Amino acid sequence: MPGGGFGGALEKCDLICDIGGGDSFTDIYGPKRFAFLWLTKLLANMRHIPVIFSPQTIGPFTGMLYRRLAAIALRRATIVYARDPSSAEAARALAPSATVRQAVDVAFAMPFSRTRLPRGRTHIGINVSGLLFNSGYDGRNSFGLSIDYPVFIRSLLERLTADNRFQIHLIAHVNSENIPADDDGRVADLLAYEFPKTVRVPDFADPVEAKGFISGLDALVAARMHACIAAYSCGVATIPVAYSRKFAGLFGGALRYPHMVPVTGMTTAEAVDYVMDRIAHREALAADITTGLRAVESLLDGYVDTLAEAMAAAKQKS
Repeated sequence: MPGGGFGGALEKCDLICDIGGGDSFTDIYGPKRFAFLWLTKLLANMRHIPVIFSPQTIGPFTGMLYRRLAAIALRRATIVYARDPSSAEAARALAPSATVRQAVDVAFAMPFSRTRLPRGRTHIGINVSGLLFNSGYDGRNSFGLSIDYPVFIRSLLERLTADNRFQIHLIAHVNSENIPADDDGRVADLLAYEFPKTVRVPDFADPVEAKGFISGLDALVAARMHACIAAYSCGVATIPVAYSRKFAGLFGGALRYPHMVPVTGMTTAEAVDYVMDRIAHREALAADITTGLRAVESLLDGYVDTLAEAMAAAKQKS
């Protein structure tokens, strides 16, 4: 639980910018993660340190206790930045008195050095989520997907590797030694063995390296939000495989980007056909991204201005 060293570190702070893992201020990942995120905010509140919710997904919250606790944290925040319209709406519904604004994920602004992959073939990245491949933390399809995710991935790889125009790269974007069910690397290794025509991309040292590699692809099919953001922000045709409303909120809502496999509404076979069609029309996806990136810059500018004002105010009080 938070405290101890964390509490000591707080004493040195004049301002807290809490990004909540980007998408963890919700109850869909279980009580332990929520409790940590809530209590860390509470400790800052108790020390009268201003807390800014940096751009993130807010919710969903399925239980009444979670909603009440979330509302307390939102009301006590100096300002709340949601990274999509759905999250902004959820935050305002939970805490009408909170100051809520919309931005986008700060990962859009992450720097990178573009990778140059050999030409002659079309390079398709497949980011397989260990969490979805293992049917969630409890193995019971806790996210309610209408597709059979392992069947979807294997069927997609069968079709892609049968076409020699494509070079398929298996990308692990989340590595978790302590939580095997959440580890992309184990699944990528398994699929590389099953599909020897694929290339298992070595695990990345950090997010900047991951974004740099993804920037060299022609298209990316991904179930990890920040893998999708990395591709999109580099202008790479991106096909998200959604497992919660955070995908529709960011890509469909904030960015008006419809090219994703939804949480529900498609069969497994339909999802495979859809992704193959989107890959075939990847130039159109890239054009839509160019338009969307203009909105990203404007939304991030507002957040940067808020940070500058908050830091100046905190400096005056210190």
